[in-house]
Amino acid sequence: MTDDLSQVNLVLFFTGGVSLHTWDRLGMLDREVALYRELRPHLKSITFVTYGKTGELNYQDRIGDIKVIFNRWRLPQRVYMLLLQNTYSRRWGRNVICKSNQFNGAFVALGAAKRAKGKFIARGGYHYSVNIEREFGANSKEAVGARREEARVFNAANQMVVTTPSIRNSILEQHPLDPERVSVIPNFVDTDVFQPGPSDNFSSKRIVFIGRLEAPKNLISLVRSMKDVDAELLLIGTGGKDIELRQIVNDESLPVRFLGKVPNNDLLKILRSAALFVMPSHYEGHPKALLEAMACGLLVIGSDVPGICDIIQHNINGYLCGINPNEIRSAIETLLSNKELRTELGANAKKYIDENCSLERVKDMELQVLNQVIQE
Repeated sequence: MTDDLSQVNLVLFFTGGVSLHTWDRLGMLDREVALYRELRPHLKSITFVTYGKTGELNYQDRIGDIKVIFNRWRLPQRVYMLLLQNTYSRRWGRNVICKSNQFNGAFVALGAAKRAKGKFIARGGYHYSVNIEREFGANSKEAVGARREEARVFNAANQMVVTTPSIRNSILEQHPLDPERVSVIPNFVDTDVFQPGPSDNFSSKRIVFIGRLEAPKNLISLVRSMKDVDAELLLIGTGGKDIELRQIVNDESLPVRFLGKVPNNDLLKILRSAALFVMPSHYEGHPKALLEAMACGLLVIGSDVPGICDIIQHNINGYLCGINPNEIRSAIETLLSNKELRTELGANAKKYIDENCSLERVKDMELQVLNQVIQE
């Protein structure tokens, strides 16, 4: 392996089943690609390995000179994974770093790195096996399998990258690893885009949530918290709870609007028009929507749970609350009525993002890890 990053080929392996089309459909393509556009001038090449079909070619203009490998033959996913590990890996040479975008499915990147005699970075935005335990139970076959897969991946990785100190601590508690091999790099915000607008929105009574409409987001409690609140809640996103949430809103005549999917760049106008951003989840990884709201100087309310309390310091750069409707409602009403506190906490939120999560800072942290890996 060279000790010169300009000779390194970085290959990013998407999570199983995920494609550029998936990113685009979820309104996150440009956001996800931004970091790799910044890294590209420092490397010989960057390649995305996705699970899309020929439609992936439609995104070449939006990803620049980043290469794309996709399932052009429409093979069964298991067969395609084997092809990635045993055939494509021969093209990259020994100066290759294979990196997973999430821990789920990272064994494909590991297999390709071994075959290419390159390096392997296991990156994850959340602790995969812990999320599986929450969904299926700690002793379920799904959780046992997830922990087994993690152990295989973690023990073989040259370096692991997670987004928060609490995820790092959780992994080190579960797996006997060298702490030096587990780095923390937060999700980034493009602070040239996400920044406060010129208008004063302290008279606004608009509240925003952005994310998947799924059970872990605790949205039933959120919409019910709006009962008798003199404000409007906008729900941005799609998911399996959509129909149930709409039924509750309709039956209880709640001041909630569903906007569905909104492209990432269009979120800026909505965030700038709001008084509050609320994320009442049962748990999180390192939520990008929360970071982007903070970058806009918006006062954020979050539940006091892992992944959110890593970011929000109560009454310093945001406001923490419980997860039931009454606790969420109390926080909303307290902050809607306190202009001075919203001004102070919103300014502190922006400062936090500028200092910790800007695209420039995260790019430098990524380059530091890449340099560390090639010098091993």
